[in-house]
Amino acid sequence: MATYKQLQREPAFRELFSKRITTLQDIYNIFKDSTFIAIDTEHFPITSGKDRILHQVGLAHIQSLTRYLSQTNDTSRSTGRPCFEDFYNENKIRALALNINISQEKRERIIRLKGEGGVPTRRRHRFGREQQVDLENLEETVIEFIQSCEGKGSLVLMGFEMAAEWTYLSRNFSRAVPFFSAWVDLRDIGKDISSSVGKDIQPGRGDLGGGIADNAGDDAVATCVLASALLDSENHEKLRFRQECSRIAGRKGYRVPDVRDRFTVSICAQGALPSTINSGMNLARQFFDYSPQSAGIMSEEIAYLTFRSQDQMDQFVAGIHGLVLPTGDILSVQGYSRANRSMESEDDERKEKRELRQRKRLEGTASEVEDLGNLFSSQFLSA
Repeated sequence: MATYKQLQREPAFRELFSKRITTLQDIYNIFKDSTFIAIDTEHFPITSGKDRILHQVGLAHIQSLTRYLSQTNDTSRSTGRPCFEDFYNENKIRALALNINISQEKRERIIRLKGEGGVPTRRRHRFGREQQVDLENLEETVIEFIQSCEGKGSLVLMGFEMAAEWTYLSRNFSRAVPFFSAWVDLRDIGKDISSSVGKDIQPGRGDLGGGIADNAGDDAVATCVLASALLDSENHEKLRFRQECSRIAGRKGYRVPDVRDRFTVSICAQGALPSTINSGMNLARQFFDYSPQSAGIMSEEIAYLTFRSQDQMDQFVAGIHGLVLPTGDILSVQGYSRANRSMESEDDERKEKRELRQRKRLEGTASEVEDLGNLFSSQFLSA
């Protein structure tokens, strides 16, 4: 993919790149006199991350980001959250999902390399129109959509983590660039608000299982929702809270506390951890008021929290040990001893040594396997 630095040097993109909006104040300065087109692209790899096929382009036009959703229907009242469909209708958003046709020759090559599931099945669109288009006609179709959008003032391009979007914009529909007076990556705005960037604010739902992947048109609409939400000051504190919880939670998966964490407690119930504390993120949210330094899951039945001082740890133990959750689970909290950590550290060292010995035994056969791999890859690529 093309990098931002490479695109900045291109005469065709230099002017628009210089109009990048990166702060919340920048948005406030222009949003009343601008209309917005959100873009999202979906692709999939063939042989590697660099060998990708553009699969879908989503566009959504919103005339103004000032019209906030009025929570009037039953769904909104019951959940207390904005409903995408209401937002879409109230703001008169126009959305288009463009499915890129893949030639039979390419499909056969993908099947040879990746099997029948090589081309992902995408969710049916919920908003706007969906249209099939050949790659050579993509640019014309995108421009037609842009020209059909009504609105006063400047037209601003927006997205979330836009490296892929800029790559395809520059490669496949570059004649659309002059229509925009500025552009904004909402990731920058989230970073400006929270002073960190997390996954909680990104639009889209990824692969939902069963081979069902994102729909770019719907994700473009979700980008409009996100942009509007980021302008609402009530959401700024929520975003900062989520980012801090994400920092406390750290990486996912089972792990043990760091040996350097002196003030650590283990938490368990009568069996598997209840859903309210069965992940680092849930732990951070549940016990945020106790100011934990980090949180993690050691097993299905044991969680841990670390603190910055003995006083903080003691306050947590006094307040939570024996607590009965709404589920009926009774929490047991106790200090996590250094002896346990030392034993686990020694076990980890022994495990690493065993794995090292196994890798050395396999080194003799690894080169033979690599040679065979080169033969197979060249055969597929020439087919």
